[in-house]
Amino acid sequence: MQSLFYHLTFIIGDKIPENNKYWKLYLLLSQIVEFILSNKITFNQLGQLERLIEDHHDLYLSLFPEETFKKKHHNLIHYPTAFKELGNLIDFSTIRFEAKHSFIKSASRSIHNQINILKSVSKKHQLFSLYNLVTNTQLNPEYEILKFNETYFD
Repeated sequence: MQSLFYHLTFIIGDKIPENNKYWKLYLLLSQIVEFILSNKITFNQLGQLERLIEDHHDLYLSLFPEETFKKKHHNLIHYPTAFKELGNLIDFSTIRFEAKHSFIKSASRSIHNQINILKSVSKKHQLFSLYNLVTNTQLNPEYEILKFNETYFD
């Protein structure tokens, strides 16, 4: 989905009329996502992010008057403050947790012994991790993951 979101502008952008309000909503959201996933953001850009979020919400309400804001729309308002207090929000992504959690959910559904489900799921996870370690299928030794990000405020 993330890849489609990034490339949608290049795929169909030239086929959409310039005055299309729905396309403008998408472009506003695209700019917001670009700010949120950036490694560096300045204090001036935080003001720009606040304006983009405000414009997005105003346009959303005008295009969908019967809809109410979802929780994620409300949380978007707090992102500039979170940037100020925490730094880069990309460092707080839950994607890895969700990947691990999906394995645990599928393991719990496939285990039919419900007496001690936590022990059964953790044992299955340990066996899976050991298998990946022994067969060297999960980790690629060519890659070394180092990530150092700095947040700058002017």
